[in-house]
Amino acid sequence: MLGAWTYGQVYGMNVAGDRYGLYVAGKQYTNDIIAQLSDNGDNERIATYVPTGTSVDIIAKGSAKLQNGKAFINFDKNFSQLVSDKEPIVITVTPTGKTQGVYVQEVKGNKGFVVVENNNGKSSTTINWIAIGTRKGYEEVENPAEVLSADFDKNMTDVYTTPVGRKTNYIEKSFYWDGNKLKFKTTEKKDISIDKDLPYR
Repeated sequence: MLGAWTYGQVYGMNVAGDRYGLYVAGKQYTNDIIAQLSDNGDNERIATYVPTGTSVDIIAKGSAKLQNGKAFINFDKNFSQLVSDKEPIVITVTPTGKTQGVYVQEVKGNKGFVVVENNNGKSSTTINWIAIGTRKGYEEVENPAEVLSADFDKNMTDVYTTPVGRKTNYIEKSFYWDGNKLKFKTTEKKDISIDKDLPYR
């Protein structure tokens, strides 16, 4: 039922590879931040963090130039193929020069959008834009109920660690799949002695 479990009291696991360090086939869950370390060229590394949201988003950005106060922006092919056509695409446009203000006149689905200057303006300045859409196929995401449970982490830790020191009895926790959901079970163990001050399993 469970492929592997790694528990370290200080560090969990180091994974390295030339082609890739770790490939996960399936959803990935964490109860903490995801950080990337980048060398700053001065014998130090800078930590940057993966942004999160309550929806599965895909982002595109770019620049374009107004022609007589109007511009049609084509989305990149990859963005067009991945963005959902069932959810609206949110677009923000910022002129980099003087205009009478601009607005998104039309979003042409996953193809692109039209930007127009207010008051029939005829500016030819550059605009920067960001488009955020929902990833196709992830309009509604199902997450395992047991992972969302507030006591999931404690239950899993209890399964793979036991009290330390000399004990004559302790509570053991195990888990099993009943065909529909993950269940945890506790059992009292007696007449056992742990000689080393370390978790064992």
